[in-house]
Parts: sequence; C-alpha cells; structure tokens
Amino acid sequence: MPRLFGAFWPRNMVGQIVLVAAIALFVAQATGAILLMGTMRARALNEAAIVLTTRMGNYVERQIERDQPRSNKVKTLNRPMQPVFLVIEPLPLAPVGFEPFPEFAQRASEMFDQGNIPLSNIKLSVGPITNLPAEISAQQLNRAKRRLEHKSAGGSPNEAVLLSARLKDGRWISGVTSVRPREFRSIMMLLLQTALLYLAVLIPLLLIARRIAKPLLELKQHVQKIGADNEFEPIAESGPHDVRNLIAAFNNMQVRVSSLLGEKDVMLGAIGHDLKTPLASLRVRIESVEDDDEREKMAATVEEMTRMLDDILTLARNGKSGEALQRTDISALVESVTEDFNNVGKPIGYVTGDVRIVATVRPILLRRAIRNLIENALQHAGNAEVSVTANATNVAITISDNGPGVPTAQMESLFEPFARAEQSRGRNTGGSGLGLTIARAIARNHNGDVILQNRAVTAHQPSGLKATITLPIV
Repeated sequence: MPRLFGAFWPRNMVGQIVLVAAIALFVAQATGAILLMGTMRARALNEAAIVLTTRMGNYVERQIERDQPRSNKVKTLNRPMQPVFLVIEPLPLAPVGFEPFPEFAQRASEMFDQGNIPLSNIKLSVGPITNLPAEISAQQLNRAKRRLEHKSAGGSPNEAVLLSARLKDGRWISGVTSVRPREFRSIMMLLLQTALLYLAVLIPLLLIARRIAKPLLELKQHVQKIGADNEFEPIAESGPHDVRNLIAAFNNMQVRVSSLLGEKDVMLGAIGHDLKTPLASLRVRIESVEDDDEREKMAATVEEMTRMLDDILTLARNGKSGEALQRTDISALVESVTEDFNNVGKPIGYVTGDVRIVATVRPILLRRAIRNLIENALQHAGNAEVSVTANATNVAITISDNGPGVPTAQMESLFEPFARAEQSRGRNTGGSGLGLTIARAIARNHNGDVILQNRAVTAHQPSGLKATITLPIV
C-alpha cells in the first residue's frame, strides 16, 4: 500500500487509518454510484418504452375505430410529462447508431397482443436523439427542453427510444420519445450522502485513532529516555484496554530496568573504589624503586591502568550521568578544549564562524567526547584541526587530521569497545580502545551521533580522517 501511494502515504498511524478508511468509503460509494447510475438509466429506458408502447397502442386503436391511419404525416401526441411523436411511412425509421433492445421489444409485443392491437414485427431500439430525422429531433429536443425548464431540472435528453411496428396494410408506424436524463437532484443527493457518510465515519474514526495514538506516542518518548535519565516517571495508563495493558507492562519493565541500572552503578562504584585504592598504594611504593628506568615503566603501567579504569567507568555510567543539561555556547566550549591542548604544547587548529552557537548539552561530558576525538587524531596522525558549523536544527563539531585514514569497511567496527585501527595492541601506541566508543555514547546521550569519514581517497588509499559530532540544537 505505501508503494502504491508513494509520497502521499502518511507515516503516522492516525493518518494511515483515516486514509485507508477514506479510500474504502470512496470505493464503496463509487461502486454504489455506478450501480445507481445504471439502475437509473435502465429505469428511464423502461419508463420511456412503456410510455411509447402505450401511446402508440392507444393511437392505433383509436384510428382503427374511426378509420385507417393516415400516411406520411407526423403526429404529435403532446403530453406534459412525456411527448411522443408518431410517423406512418412505407418503411420503418432506421437512424444510424440505434442499438436494438430485444427484451423491451418482446414486452411491447406482449402488450399489443393483450390489447388485441393489430401490430406485428415489433422493433425497439435506443440511440442518440440527434441521429433522428431533423424534424423529429428538433421537436423532441425543444419540447423536452421546455418541459425540463418548467420542472426546474437541469440537462437535456441525449437519448431516444424508437419503436417501430407493422400495420395490417403493410405500412410501418414508428414512434419516438426521449429518455429522461439523469436528474442533477439525484446526483446532488448522492454527493450529499457521500459527504455525510464521510463525516459520520471518518470523524469518530479519527477521534478513536488519536485516542490510541496519543498514549503510544507518550510510550515512544519514554522508551527513548530509558537509561538516559536518572528519574523514572511511570506513564499514566490511558486509551483502550489493550493499550492500557501495554503501558502497564512497560511501567513494570521500566521499574526492573531502573533497579538493574541502579545495582550496576553501585557495583561499578565499588569496583572503582576497590581497584583505585591498591593502584594508589602501588604508585606510592613505586617511588621506593631505585632503578629510574624501571620506576618510570612501573609508573606508566599504573597510570595506564588508572586511565583504562576511568574510561571503563565513564562508558558504563554514561547513560546515568548526574550532570544536568545546560544552555551552552558550543563554540566557546570547543575553543576552551583546544586551548587546553595548546597550553601543554600540542597545537590544535580551530576554525569557527562569527555566529554564536548555543545548544542544550552536558558540558563536562561533551568536553570528554571532544577531547577523546582530538587525542585520537593526535595519536594516529600527529595533528588535528577542529571546526564548528551549524544549521537550523543541528550543530556539527568536526575533528580532522592528515593521517593515513581508515578503510571504509573498518570504520563502524572502531566504535566497538577496545577496537583500534591498528591491531598491534602495543603500549607505545597508547589508548585503551574506548575513546571512540565513549565519544559516540556521549553524543547519543544527547540524541546525536559521531560519524567517521575519510577526507580523501588517493590511488585507492584513504588519506586523512574526519570525525564529526552532530548534536541537535534544542
């Protein structure tokens, strides 16, 4: 169904329900209208055939009582409701484009037989009124037009019924009457009925669909917040019974998830405390080692373990950050991070526009993400350049380097915990393999993301890497 309607197919549930119901009603009403029009035409043809048969029978019967019917003269049986025109000629009228109706001809023959009217070879056909002889069609149209104007009806007849029968003396009597056109009143009533049906069906359906969709929308918003907020607010149970049961099940699940996350935080806090204490003790004891070379290696190992432990705790607790959201000048925040690197002898290029970019973020977490990406660029390329751009909805913080780049197929795997672009795992390269993972987790905590791209590809080899943090401006 969506492929059939393409861009016109609504994406939300309420729109889809209403559109499907509207299409179903349209198909039903269109089918009914076609059947109604066919029935109206059949009834109009039957009415014209009966009137024509009756008038022709009465005329022939009266003329037989008086004398033989006269020839070669058009007789007008003028009635206010249905004008009938008769002509007696050696041959029957045979205008072009008239389609025979054997069923009506059989009925007319039966009526003549029942009235003992001496007519034979009954022929009845229907066709365009303009194909009749000029004198008959002009009179028929004019009289029909006056009758329609008198009745305040719209439209002119475009069909006529032609009945031909053979008299006893061998001549033919032909009768013509117009078929009553479709009344605009009936069409207007059908349109009014359709409009009322749409109102009677679609409005309640829209209200019911909105009643279902509203709690589902609230449920979706709460699902998106799972793990992102410290506080758990149960959703009010509303909507139909099935939706209420779904919300109740979600509330129970959220209670269990919050409990598990709380237990995880307590466990991580205990692990961090238990591990950092002996590491601090080792750092003190290292000072008593006389060999300077050995002492520095041992201190570097302890420092690396401490950093790795901090990274693991940061990653694990990212979804439960206690830092509050703040309106922050993103350009100023990024500039302060680059200044920190410049102050320790690591020059970082910084490019920004003149427009002040403000977004609602957790500044400490965002600084950590930016630092991780800059450190990643310095570690693998030896240089980094930071830029900040924005549009109406998003702000982009881009960290670029002139390093060797990364194969495209490998980029997404770099965001996995402990994954690294080089596979040596050597200590001289530094890093725990969690920098990109933490940066993306922080960005997604802000409903954003981190994307990696190669700056260029030369001779099928990537050159330079560009990491972009995108955040919504809210």
